[in-house]
This record gives sequence, C-alpha cells and structure tokens, in this order.
Amino acid sequence: MPDEQSDPLNDNSVSAQGSSAADLSLTLPRLSPKAGLAVFLSVGLLFFLLSRFNYLLVHTLIELSSVVLLTAVFLIGWNTRYLVRSQFFLILAVGFLVTGMVDLLHTLTYKGMNIVPGGSAGTATQLWLIARTLGVSAFICAIFSLGRKPLCTDKGWLFGFLLSGVILMALVWPLGVFPTCIVEGQGLTPFKVNYEYAIIGLLCLAACSLWFHKRYLNRHLLILLLLAIGTNVMSELMFTLYVDVYGFMNFFGHFFKLGGVVLVYYALVEGTLRSPFATLFMDMTQSCEELNLELQRRMSAEQQKEMAHREVSLLYQMSRAMHRTLNLDELAHLTLSAATGTAAGGFERAMLFTVNKRTGMLQGMLGISQEMAPLVLPAEGGHSAWEKLQLDEASREVQRSSAFNQKVIKQRLPLEGNDNSLAKAFLGKQVLLVSHPSLEPPGGQQLAEALGLGPYACAPLSGRDQPMGVLLVDNPLSGQEISPARKHFLELFASQAGSAMDNAGLIKRLEMAHDNLQDIQEQLIHGEKMAVLGEMAAQVAHELRNPLVSIGGFAQRLARQELEDPKANEYADIIAREVRR
Repeated sequence: MPDEQSDPLNDNSVSAQGSSAADLSLTLPRLSPKAGLAVFLSVGLLFFLLSRFNYLLVHTLIELSSVVLLTAVFLIGWNTRYLVRSQFFLILAVGFLVTGMVDLLHTLTYKGMNIVPGGSAGTATQLWLIARTLGVSAFICAIFSLGRKPLCTDKGWLFGFLLSGVILMALVWPLGVFPTCIVEGQGLTPFKVNYEYAIIGLLCLAACSLWFHKRYLNRHLLILLLLAIGTNVMSELMFTLYVDVYGFMNFFGHFFKLGGVVLVYYALVEGTLRSPFATLFMDMTQSCEELNLELQRRMSAEQQKEMAHREVSLLYQMSRAMHRTLNLDELAHLTLSAATGTAAGGFERAMLFTVNKRTGMLQGMLGISQEMAPLVLPAEGGHSAWEKLQLDEASREVQRSSAFNQKVIKQRLPLEGNDNSLAKAFLGKQVLLVSHPSLEPPGGQQLAEALGLGPYACAPLSGRDQPMGVLLVDNPLSGQEISPARKHFLELFASQAGSAMDNAGLIKRLEMAHDNLQDIQEQLIHGEKMAVLGEMAAQVAHELRNPLVSIGGFAQRLARQELEDPKANEYADIIAREVRR
C-alpha cells in the first residue's frame, strides 16, 4: 500500500480538496484584531454573568465548544494535509483531537454532572492535566517538525497520540495510580500546582522554539500561534490559584483555554483553508532555499576537491622536477621559481634563508620575485612547462643580479624564536603565518622594513635529521593574507623542497667523498711507486758497493806503495778517495 505522503500535489483528489477548501474559505470571516478582542471580551462577559447563576452550565458550554472546535481543527488539518508539505498542521490536528476527547471526559466527570459513575472534582482535575499534557505535546511536536522531513506517517501520528491518551487515562482509571490533584475543602495539592507550572514551562519553551522557527511560517500564522500559546499559559496560571472547582479563577482558566482553542482553530483555517497556496508557496520557497544551500554546499565541496586535485598534481610536477635536480644552486633557483610562478605556487615573492653554522645566524641566500620566475620556469603552465626548465648559468645569474636578491643576501637574523618568526619556524619546525609584519618582534620588524614584506608565511625546509633553512613567501603587492588552505599547500611544498635539498646535499657530499677517495688512491699509488724505486736503488747501490769496496781497498794499498811511475800513486789515491765518497 503506497504511503499517503507520496501522493502528488496535482492529484485529482488533492485538486478536489483544494477547490472545496477555496470555496469554504470564502465563507469564513476574518476579524480584525480589535474586532476579535471585542468579541472575546463580550463572550467572556456573557459567560461570566451566566456562571453567577449556573456555573456547571457555563463550564459545560465552554468545554463542549472547545471539543467542537478541536474536532473541527482535526477535520481541517486531516483533510488538507496534502495541501502543505510540512506536517505542522497535521500534528496539531491529531494532537488536539485526542486532547478534545479527554476534555470531553473531563466535562462528563465534572463535579455535579452525575453522568459518569464515580465522577468527582478529583477525577475531572486529573483528566484536565492529561488533556493539557497532550495539548502541549502537540505544540512541541508540531514545532519540532518545522523545517524537517516527515518523521512519521500521518496515521502514525494519529495512532501515536491516541495510544498516548489511552495510556495516560489508564493511570486514572482503571489503574487509579495518578496522584491526587485536589482535596475537597482544602484546595489544590502540591503535585497539581507543580504539574501546572511544568506545563507552563513547556508552553514557554514551545513559544521560544516557535519564534526560533518563525522563518517557516508567515507573520499572521506566527502571531495567532503565539497568542494561542500565551492564552494557554494564562489558563494554566489560573488553575494554580483556585480552591473551588466552581470558583472565579476556575472560570477564567477555562475561558482562557477556550480562547487558545479558538486561536488554534483560526491558525489552521488561515494556514490550510484561507490561504493554502500561500502556505504551499512558503513551503516551496523553503524547499528552494534548502536546495540552494545544498547546491552551494556541494559546489563548494566540488571546488575544494578540484582545488585539492590541482594542488596534488602541481605538487607532483614540482616534486619530480626538484628531485631530478641534483645541483644545490640549481635546486634553490628552481624551488623559489616554483613558489612564485603564476602557473605554480603563485606567491608574489619567495626567499631562502639558511643557517650559518659558524655564526649561528640565519642568512639570506636567494630571493626571487614573480617577475623573475619565468627565467627558470616558463609561464605557459601545464605539464610541458616542467619539461622546459631553464637552469643554465645565464638564467641563474640574471636572477642573482636582481635588486631584490641583493637585498635578501644582505639579511642576517639571530636564531632566536623571540626575535623573529623565521627563527621561530625553524626551531619549532612548523609553518607560521604573519598577517601584520609591523607587529612582529624587533628582528622581524627590521626584516619587514628592509625587504618591504607584505603578509607572509615562513616554512622550515627539513631534511632527514634537522631543518636546513627557512622558505619565506609573501604578497607585498596585493597585500592578500595567506589563507589556511595556502598554508597547507606551503607545508607540502616545503616538505618536498626540503627533501630534494637534503638529497642534493647528500649527493654533493658523496661526490666530495668520492673525490677525496680518488686523491687518496692516487697518493697511495704514487707512494707505492716511490717505495719500489727506493728499494731498487738500494739494491743497485748494494750491488755496486761490493766491488767498489774491493777496488777501494786495493787502490789504497797501491797508494801506500812506491811505484816506479809517480803518477800511478796519484791515480791510486784518486781511486781510493772516490770509492770512499
């Protein structure tokens, strides 16, 4: 069996109901506020005068009038439930139907009626509290349904309120466990008074909630419903003060309750019969607003996803390019050009600061503006730009010779977190946003004045072991602050740049170590050659020395002898002397 909620608005039955509703609305009077107040006071005065003669008759007339109006409220709300999208009027209708049934039992058991066996002031008062409980529940449930999808089917609400009414009445009869509310000759019990105050509190809560949801109702309906809740509050206040069920306060309590029922009746007539299409149009307007909000939310989410996708793609291209560059100087130029390129990072300027381990200071190494970025990274954008990088010496020299870079390389900052944000970012290993450079500590203010910094962010460039430097980006021309989303992008970019620089540094150290090893190897080879030559020379000298000793010995002997030829002694002496040398 299909759900009744799913019937289309242009169904034949709905059209017929709409036509009959429109015809009926022509016969319903619309009173001005002054006329309505005059009628209310006149009827009140008439009932009051009659109550002086026969209170039971007046009580019966008021209650039966309320029951008739509440039944009419149900019939209107139930039969026009297809004219409005919200279940607000339907919940009021079924809630007040059950309230009217309990009010009818309250009337029949009232003191002096003698219609229902066992009827008394106590039983009637207990039923009164049950009816008021159901009434305030109808208000709260109806208001809670405003702006929400149906929480239950139409018949579900009807059976729910009927079941609630049966359970509550069972506490009075046959279970008889409902607390005593009035003692003849003494007045109301504390339970009765406190229960009335609790209902008053719930009614005030309903009024506040209705005001909070006022955008779902037109102004006339809102006023009628607030007045209905207000008259019910006055009614409950009267019922905390009376002593006799035939007393003055009791009369005014019943009369204010009748006024509240009349206002609810007029509210349903206004919202469903007199101007159903205005209510329907409001529902459609609300639906349109909800759809627009949902559309905006989805468009925003889609834009965020698209932006995240672009950033991931851009970071991938940057990472590939940076990790392919193994020269530290080339990598520094590429990193800052990527940070400032219009088709890449998009920041207006970027600066690189590194730590001088000898002085313990942050010193400027390179600064590139958005105008200089195309010298390294073509401004055409897309994947092809990253394949056409121009990292030749000429392009880098032009970037180094710029006036902005000359200012950057002159900067020196102490590595103290309380002096400047760069040191704080370096020591804290986190990205920092600075919206107002002029409010920075002294070191930060001097840097801002020297470089003309706009709103900026500084991100540490970290390697495997420790930070190597700080990347500073700013927007001095536009003065645009760096958003949290851009901060997240900068974090990822700095992470990739730091990793690439760390890898380049490792490769440079490996190259240096390799060169040192080659030098040592050459020295070792040279040393080995010299050792071999020395050993050979020693062997040759040894081989030569043995015969020379003999020659020298014989030459000395010849020199000591007197030979016939005087020159022979001289020659022998020369030979001996040369051998000794």
